Amino acid sequence: FFDQKLGRYVLYTRSSILATTPDKRSANRMMARVESDDVVHWRNEQTVLDTDDRDAVAAGTVNDAKTPQGEEYPRGRDGQFYGMIVRPYQNLYLGFAQYYDVVPGRMWCELVYSYDGIDWKREPKREPFIALGDKGAWDSGMVMWIPKGCPFPVGDDWYFYYSGSNFNHHAKAVAMAEKGQILALGIVRLKRGRLVGYTAGKKPGYLLTKPFVVNGSIIAVNANAKSGKLLVEVCDHLGRGLNELGLAEAVPIREDGLRLAVRFKGAGSLEKCRGQTIRLRMQLSNASVYGLAFG
Repeated sequence: FFDQKLGRYVLYTRSSILATTPDKRSANRMMARVESDDVVHWRNEQTVLDTDDRDAVAAGTVNDAKTPQGEEYPRGRDGQFYGMIVRPYQNLYLGFAQYYDVVPGRMWCELVYSYDGIDWKREPKREPFIALGDKGAWDSGMVMWIPKGCPFPVGDDWYFYYSGSNFNHHAKAVAMAEKGQILALGIVRLKRGRLVGYTAGKKPGYLLTKPFVVNGSIIAVNANAKSGKLLVEVCDHLGRGLNELGLAEAVPIREDGLRLAVRFKGAGSLEKCRGQTIRLRMQLSNASVYGLAFG
């Protein structure tokens, strides 16, 4: 894609800079990044995303029809990144990475993100963004590429297209074998802005934002509190609640919406904080919060 920040094209591909063992036999699949001014000459290749010991130990084994039992798998670690589609989004980059679980031959999509396109972060739980289909489903073998341009906005939702199959990477059918190899397109739907969120259960949870300069008089939250409640208070840069804008004055939010207004009892208003550095503290109970907006 053409990176507006850099003024040149960027490509994410399988790395030719391989992390090999001393005997040059083993190497992980990993993701690299290259740049170009003309889409012909590419430069500055560097590896930017790889798995680690939390994913799988190195030098694993594969037990299938094509590989003798117990033979060392010649690609190194048994958890690998097979490919990645990247798109700029607001002030960062979203990566839809294909995670390959080597031994069973499964593949699914994991969401990663970066602020510079080079240093990529994974969510702590490392859960699939688009998981394999249920047992017996057409996409229970592999879930693969999300096309460039996703998500596509439709009303209050985001649509993500993806490809899936009923067979694994070892070409073995795991579902609907009587229909042969199925490779088809699927779609998943997500509420806008809800890629990542913070959730609290029955026990209240607290979230304190970074300091920022407020430039509006209205706060709105992207949140789901229909089964619980969400309270928002305005704090100074040190995290101390402000008079008339504290938790005691906050009107509880008990809805599910993309732009739920934050209100305060009495004369409390964000207007008096315009141009100042503030923080927001949220208290959640049986609720989730995904984002903020100001107006």
